[in-house]
Amino acid sequence: MNMKTLVVVVIAAALFALAGCTPQTPEDAMAKFCTSVQSFDTAVQQLQQITPETTVGDAKAARATAADAWQQVTRSAEKLADARVESIQEAWTTLERTVDSISKGDTLAEAAAGVVASATQVRAAVAQVGSVSCPELSLGAAAAPPAAEAPIGAAAPEATVAAPQAATNVYTGAIPLSDGAAQDLTLTLHPNGEASMVFGAAGPAEDARILVGSWSENADGAISVALDRLEDGPELALAETFLFNRQDGQLVAVEYNREVYGPSGFTMQTSVQAAALPVDSAAITSTVSTPITATTGAAAAPAEAGAATQPAGGLVGTVWQLQQMQQGVAVTTVPDPSLYTLTLAEDGTAQATAACNVGSGSYQTNGSNISIQLVWSAASCAPPALDRQFATYLSYANAFQAQDGALVIYFNNSAGQMLFAAGR
Repeated sequence: MNMKTLVVVVIAAALFALAGCTPQTPEDAMAKFCTSVQSFDTAVQQLQQITPETTVGDAKAARATAADAWQQVTRSAEKLADARVESIQEAWTTLERTVDSISKGDTLAEAAAGVVASATQVRAAVAQVGSVSCPELSLGAAAAPPAAEAPIGAAAPEATVAAPQAATNVYTGAIPLSDGAAQDLTLTLHPNGEASMVFGAAGPAEDARILVGSWSENADGAISVALDRLEDGPELALAETFLFNRQDGQLVAVEYNREVYGPSGFTMQTSVQAAALPVDSAAITSTVSTPITATTGAAAAPAEAGAATQPAGGLVGTVWQLQQMQQGVAVTTVPDPSLYTLTLAEDGTAQATAACNVGSGSYQTNGSNISIQLVWSAASCAPPALDRQFATYLSYANAFQAQDGALVIYFNNSAGQMLFAAGR
């Protein structure tokens, strides 16, 4: 290298080092943050648009791309004192777990609706952050936050409409439950992206119950519905998710919990013109006037600590076989109770079986209150096993009643319950 070339290289290196030492302005930091948020939203949108035909490999690859984009968001947020991404982090963690729980041997037929619903929640959280920090973001209607996040009394701007007007409507039908009975159903898709589902007659019937959540229209025109809480009640331990195809104004269920709603599928008919639906989230249950009540025939939750009575043999030492699980309006009858068991020992240890899965850990009781902590031997069993549902409900356990060879464990602040019988 001659002297002239060496001088040029030294000067270039010095300029590069000097440029690297130049402090980043708040404006530059914010621009970098907003660019990373835009890239992350684009990556999550790929997960939001998966279908039951998408391969597990493609879904995992899309998740990896979104994870890389999320790292850029968190790094750029560290440079800003007023960048708050906690709400995105929470929704993203749920989406990661949803995708990671899909086994390589599975298909997306059962998981697609859950992934789409989780991705929709992530994009809604991104839109909420973007509306404050990055108002110039181009996120699209499907990522807009639900109107419920707007201040009370504030008119929802057109940009916050999370769902297309074409699918907005009230739909009615009947679900053929797994026990052979039928359940009247009213599904309302609100213009702001919220959804409400009424099980039972939409009137003064005592057994009408309401779940609420969100909905979105996928790239292929299918409708994803995720119901994650009871009206005026707690969140569900597991969201009830549905995927509908639209055919001639009808909604045809293609993905849902077949253990609860039976394998034959169901179709919902258009009931009310879209223009008649309210936009504000406060009117989400304007089509019904019935409060949520406990499912008919369900045991009442313990009223106070110490109220539980134990059968001969007691709570401890009995091999309890799971008969039924109920969350909100969703009731799952266990085909083979001997495969789903719970045993609580005097020394505070707990053992459980769930199809191919084995759980071990500990439990604590205080009067009628109970908490259970288990570590499971496998991520999940092959469908149609109920191990993931059983394990999740046990982790949310909060109270119990034991009497005459039967055990009821309540979970999710007593919003749901599991019914057990003493094994023979």
